[in-house]
Amino acid sequence: IFGGVGIALLVGAAFAYNYSKKFIATAQKAQAVVTDLRYNRSSKGGGTYYPTVQFTAEDGKTYIAYSNSGSNPSAYQVGESVEVYYNPENPMDILLPDFFSLWGVSLILGGIGLVFTLIGGGVAFGKQGSLFRRSQKVW
Repeated sequence: IFGGVGIALLVGAAFAYNYSKKFIATAQKAQAVVTDLRYNRSSKGGGTYYPTVQFTAEDGKTYIAYSNSGSNPSAYQVGESVEVYYNPENPMDILLPDFFSLWGVSLILGGIGLVFTLIGGGVAFGKQGSLFRRSQKVW
């Protein structure tokens, strides 16, 4: 079970990596200003700050978009100038160019997937190895 879950997580990490890579390759860049920090309270009492940014796209329109990546403490301050990647077909679809926004999901899924795969593989090969050793014993 661990091995199967690990492989599924590694596949998910590959998809997340490819999504970010493709998004960056097809996205436009724009200078943006952080206009707000939305605070999302968690059930455990803490919370996360998600930046809201305003930018002008190549079409000349001004957009206000919400980042789907947040942190606590906030990585950004209201009024801070940041660069954003946005989808030219849907300018509300943005990624901030910080490491976690771009690669965090693939890194987390890949790390957990690797651990699960190694545990599952170790259990599977450990059982096979111990069975093999038992069959070699002379009674």
